[in-house]
Amino acid sequence: MLTSCTNENHEGFGWVNHKLIQSKKSQAHINAFGGEDRFWIGPEAGKFGIFFEPNQDQTFTNWQTPACIDSEPFKVVNTSNNRIELSHTAKFKNYQNFEFEIGINRLIQILSKEQIASALNLEVNNQLNCVGFTSENTLENLSSSQWDKSTGLLNIWILGMFKPSNKGWALLPTQKGATINTNYFKSDFDNRLIETENITLYKSSDNSVIETIAANGARVSGYGTSTLLVDWTSNLNPSTDYYVLVDNNAFLNGDGSSSVEGLTASTDLNFTTRSAPVLSSSTPVDNGASVALAQNLILTFDQVVNVSTGSIHLYKVDTPNVLIESIAANNGGRVSGSGTNTITIDWSSNLGGSTDYFINIDNNAFTNNNSTLNYAGISDTTSLNFSTILKPSLSSSTPSDDGSSVYLNSNLDLVFNENVIQGVHNSQY
Repeated sequence: MLTSCTNENHEGFGWVNHKLIQSKKSQAHINAFGGEDRFWIGPEAGKFGIFFEPNQDQTFTNWQTPACIDSEPFKVVNTSNNRIELSHTAKFKNYQNFEFEIGINRLIQILSKEQIASALNLEVNNQLNCVGFTSENTLENLSSSQWDKSTGLLNIWILGMFKPSNKGWALLPTQKGATINTNYFKSDFDNRLIETENITLYKSSDNSVIETIAANGARVSGYGTSTLLVDWTSNLNPSTDYYVLVDNNAFLNGDGSSSVEGLTASTDLNFTTRSAPVLSSSTPVDNGASVALAQNLILTFDQVVNVSTGSIHLYKVDTPNVLIESIAANNGGRVSGSGTNTITIDWSSNLGGSTDYFINIDNNAFTNNNSTLNYAGISDTTSLNFSTILKPSLSSSTPSDDGSSVYLNSNLDLVFNENVIQGVHNSQY
């Protein structure tokens, strides 16, 4: 397999043994066809090696690559413009004379520039020509025999063969302190190996690595001054504990004569990010009763909030529920308090008496003070619901309803179940 970041007429980055392919002849030990992503299995040698026949001396003379990964073709299962699925089945024995019957499945996908940036957790310049791919490979045991420590197991590794170049770089992520075998193919590999020192961000709860940035990379600025800026590729999560480790040789003093002591313990530089706004209280309160009909909605948060583009919604409980009014949080005429921790929403009309209501708030209605974290909002019918006061009702009257023989000079006496005041409209009972 070859890839190119320009077009199909480009020779590609991978090394291919064109001479061997054109000869149509098989070689002893291995057919080094080349390619950027060649499937390989092991172990090659040892007690459970698969490159030697049982009871043979494990010398290069007897070393032979299994045909299933050397000369036998794979079946094309499915293809599209950016992916190919391949499969193959095979049987072979290891050095213990245990027979493996396996299925091999491969999925190779070409990545978009956006997918490359996401996978590497970095920004990709739009002017940069690049190509990337993923290779997913699985081995399946097709026999009825179990694989275990007594029979020997198999492993997968990938041979990547690329054209040699003085301008080519291979970037290989490793764990700190890992042993690097530098003489597998070339004895002078050490002269070309550059190990970078890093700044690493960890999540405290599980010590997982969030991001590793090379100290000599483009995301570290300020060299030559006493202040360095490390620019993480994405924002931190809210309400999360982090710590930072810095390799001992990541920074040097001003003249480069000595290294700056790094940060090697989780307690050397740790911090907690701020939380998103949380609703502390409200008026009306949740499950409130006998709420006045002219009551505004007052929201009190645990921190200063700013209004944003979402809305606040008032619903009447019914079957189905009825939306009474929606007010945009940035409607300055009806929403006040932005820049404080208390927001007041003024409904356009009074609430109805003896009515059950609930409030929903969009998750983009309010943000924290620097507009980086949104209030989560309310999307259910129970988190903020309330009932209004009962409507005044007529208890009795003189004359009474259906009364007879009423005096001609009688007044009208109305007795209500609670105190009432003069209204603004003419009313009739």
